[in-house]
This record gives sequence, structure tokens and C-alpha cells, in this order.
Amino acid sequence: MHQTTAVDTERVNKVEMCPQNKTEWQKASRRLNCLDDINNPVNKYHCLPVHDLTTLVEFCYNDTRPRVVKGLCMTYVQQSKAMKGYDCATFDEGCPSVNYFTDEAYKFPSCVKINAVEQCFVAESTCRTSTNASPDLTDVTDPRPNETTISARQQKDKNVFLLISTAAVFLSILVAVTFYVWMKRNVDHQIEAEVENLGINYLLRNFPEDKKEEIAKLLKIPREIMLWNKENISLFVKSMKGGQISVFSGRVMMIGCAEAGKTTLVKKLKGETDLTPESTIGIEIHPHEFKLDEEERTIIACTEQDKRK
Repeated sequence: MHQTTAVDTERVNKVEMCPQNKTEWQKASRRLNCLDDINNPVNKYHCLPVHDLTTLVEFCYNDTRPRVVKGLCMTYVQQSKAMKGYDCATFDEGCPSVNYFTDEAYKFPSCVKINAVEQCFVAESTCRTSTNASPDLTDVTDPRPNETTISARQQKDKNVFLLISTAAVFLSILVAVTFYVWMKRNVDHQIEAEVENLGINYLLRNFPEDKKEEIAKLLKIPREIMLWNKENISLFVKSMKGGQISVFSGRVMMIGCAEAGKTTLVKKLKGETDLTPESTIGIEIHPHEFKLDEEERTIIACTEQDKRK
């Protein structure tokens, strides 16, 4: 005898395997939002083979759960959306020996284990169990991905989002660096053009603080001048123009003991670059003796009386 019960359900999902115990069954029930109240027999989670034994399906049964007599497993008929009994007398083992409810199929694992390729129950002696193939899940009635599919899809979406975010950050940094380099070069070219055009008068302008050293090199002036205040810089610019400085002739007396660097100092004052020491032997020398004045601000020639002290 076969037992047939109509299924009032809107969502039927194909799965690779039905839950194997009560804990897994309850977890799947919550995933489909089926009713998990033990005192209410309506809207219970079900997982059954389809009637042609090509796949397994899960769904919430919106009516009161049917009671199955012993010796039967239940299958799902897709065309009529009904549950139909299957005589399991041919099973080697696992055929229900007691009555049970349709939402308790996990108690009889042999009723939910099929060979989708051979279209038979694994527990049947005529079923070739050597062929271990997963059911075809390409044709899904009102498809809804299982937990594994959802998790894989979420991980894939997360990886794609991370990749796009990283690429966006890298591209933003690259654009910012490129723009900074372009701006810096543009400013440098602008300064070079203005220095070439204005010459020393460029110092009278408000030049960039971070470009002082480059400006000093372009104008060929000591970089210390760039640290002067506006008044001193203005005087310097004025002094650098022809005819603006009064030049006076004078005589300098270099005084010092032997090997004190007098010759080297003279060369520096003359702007020479070769500061190699030279011997002064053969030069006419007129020695004098000097002393500091009372205020110790300059030297004066010693008198004969001072020399005898």
C-alpha cells in the first residue's frame, strides 16, 4: 500500500544531502523559517527524495504533518506537489519498523539516502552503491541556495569587495603622488623662469619658504642671505646693482706670529681658491712691537720706554 498526501508549500529546494540527525534537522528548519515548535504539528521542515529518486528536496509543509505507517518511506512528487509513500520491503536494512511522522525522516537515514545516477535507494540490494555521484542540482524548483552555497557566495563577494577596495586605495595614492610630483615640477619651472627674468630682484618678491636653497643656487649667492629679513635683503639687492656702492682704497696691516696663517687670510680676502701656504723668506720685514691701548680695543706702537719694561 502506498500513502499519498498533498503538499501545500510555496518553496521547494533541492539539496545534496538531508540532515542526518535531530540537531541538523532543527538547524535546517530554522534556515527555512519552518515552525520548530514541538507542540505544533503545522509548517514543519521536511527533507525527502523526489519520486523518481534523482535528487533530494527540502521544504516547509504548511499543513499538519502526516503520519507514515511502518514499512514505508516518503517521496515528493514534483508535478503534483504531493508526498507519496514508497514500499521499502526491498531494503537490506533501515526500513521503518514503526509508525512515524513525515518530519521525523532523520530517524530512518535509509529513507533519505539515494543513488541519483541509478535512481534507487542505497539500502536496496539491487542499487549499485559503487557509483557515488551527487544529485543533479541544476533544475531547482523555486531555487533557494543552501547554507554552503550562501557561505561560499558571501566569501566570494567579500573577496571581490576587498580586491576592489584595495585597488581603489592604491589608485588614489598613485593619483595623489603623481599630482604632487607634477605640482612640484611646475613650481620649480616657474621659479626658474622668474629668476632668469628678474635676476637678483627676485629676492624682493615673496618667494616660497621651502625653495630658499634652490633660489640661492640659481642666483649664485650664499644661502644665508635667504634667511635675512626683508630690509637687509633689500639693501643687499641694492648693493648688487652697478654704481650703488661707494668703493674706498685703503691699506691693511697684517699682524701675527710666525705660521699664524697671515698669508692664507690675505688670499681669502682676495677671493683666491688656492690657499696653499707660501714661504715669506726674502720679503723685506720691518718688525715692530705693539701693545693694546687702555680700553683694549686696538693696538698701538710701543715706545722705547715700553720696550725696556
